[in-house]
Amino acid sequence: LIGMGLIPLQALVQLQMETTRAMNDVTLAYAPYLVIWPVLVLSGGFLLLEKNHSLTSLPMIGVATVMLLAVVLFQSLFLREKVNKEIEPAKPTYAFRMWIGISLILLIQRAFFVILDETDIIMVGSFLGPAAAGLYNAAAKTALWVSFVLEIVIMVAAPAFATLYAQGDMQSLQKLVSRVTIWIFWPSIFIGIGLLSFTEPVLSLFGKDFIAASLSLKVLVLGRLADALCGTVACLMVMTGHQNKSLPVFGCSALINLVLNAIAIPRFGIVGAAMTTTFTLFVWNIWLSILVVKHLGVRPSIFYSLFARENQ
Repeated sequence: LIGMGLIPLQALVQLQMETTRAMNDVTLAYAPYLVIWPVLVLSGGFLLLEKNHSLTSLPMIGVATVMLLAVVLFQSLFLREKVNKEIEPAKPTYAFRMWIGISLILLIQRAFFVILDETDIIMVGSFLGPAAAGLYNAAAKTALWVSFVLEIVIMVAAPAFATLYAQGDMQSLQKLVSRVTIWIFWPSIFIGIGLLSFTEPVLSLFGKDFIAASLSLKVLVLGRLADALCGTVACLMVMTGHQNKSLPVFGCSALINLVLNAIAIPRFGIVGAAMTTTFTLFVWNIWLSILVVKHLGVRPSIFYSLFARENQ
């Protein structure tokens, strides 16, 4: 109950984060929540530990809430100042029906994405028990290292996608997408190769027992490399107003993952969950790539990006 105080604050900081990102200030958008807040919470926890010689969850929740409130106020002040400097006063225009419609679609998409992202771990725990879920969770979270660069690049590039599309400058949008895809591809490939080459040493960092998830990690890394091959397809669909057309991809991918996990996990264990997730990621990325080409006329894959670069 005490932790529920964080929910409205997290919603508010998320709103401010996206507003600031839309104004092309990535530092103000992400530094308060992703850097300053964790540092403040860790510092507060350290001071509590030094003072009380013990640390429990309730005081830490209080510290996290107070620090997040401070971060929200800090970001709000700078955002207000930025808006006053860069945006001329104007009569507000409201489009509640459109906003609610878009928000509902994005909410459903997010729900499907969470299902897709967590189904394998939950079902491994249901079918095989908590020990297997722990092994698989370590492999799944480690495989996300491959997508790290993709997430960072999307933070920076997403507002530019929306701006260029709104201006109708499709040639510049294609150039930006190709450039971004190359930025994502090479680091992701190097990270993926590193994980494939040193699977057991990496998993042994969690403990010797986690080496049993080596094959699952290798399979999951291959799935995450699909993100590197196709680039920012999901972001492109949303940032250009085509979220309605991408919704079936989210829903069908979540359903495919659910059904195939129910079949594969009892037969193949955690490797079955990894194979299902990898297959779903390939379906997800290929389907979204087709939609991007169809509705935007932009080719997002690494193959086009490398070919176009060679001919420039």
